[in-house]
Amino acid sequence: MITSPQNPRIKLVRGLQRRAKLRRQEQRLVLEGARLLRDAVEAGVQPDFVCYTAENDAPADPDLVARLESAGIACLPVADALMREMADTDTPQGILGVVPWPDLPIPTAPDLVIVADGWRDPGNVGTLLRTAAAAGVDLVVLLPGTVDPFNPKTLRAGMGAHFRVPVLATHWPDLLDRFPDRAVYVAEMGGQTPYYAVDWTRPS
Repeated sequence: MITSPQNPRIKLVRGLQRRAKLRRQEQRLVLEGARLLRDAVEAGVQPDFVCYTAENDAPADPDLVARLESAGIACLPVADALMREMADTDTPQGILGVVPWPDLPIPTAPDLVIVADGWRDPGNVGTLLRTAAAAGVDLVVLLPGTVDPFNPKTLRAGMGAHFRVPVLATHWPDLLDRFPDRAVYVAEMGGQTPYYAVDWTRPS
């Protein structure tokens, strides 16, 4: 069992949780909780390693740990105190994993693109991604001023959507240059056209 906060893997997890720059440099993320890890694995993601707490020598999620170990993934028991240090949540779920940064191809001719411009709340961006994946959106674009889509809160709210729908960070001019023939709709509280009156089968 790992008990030292100076362990290189423990230090890596803490850094990835707290620093967007390190996430970009390492091209790696931390996924907390059995459900999020399981969703990522089912989407074809291969964790670099997993840390878990054990109660009475039994892993926090024995079925998931056994599945990962059978796939050759290093699953490391850690002390409860270390899990609390590594986790971003107030009440850790007892298991987390370091996984590669999502590398989904950006479509060249998407039918439906959702654009978030200046969204600051990580939970809202995660919910947007989750909804986009469920609705079959081809691409989610994040414009300047929008929160880091890979911070821990956004990852939890996305519930695995980061590994199912591509995300592109760019600016309006680049976006319009990439997809010049797409209709552009703006969501506006005072708008006069209800969303269900739009023909969403048209590339937009």
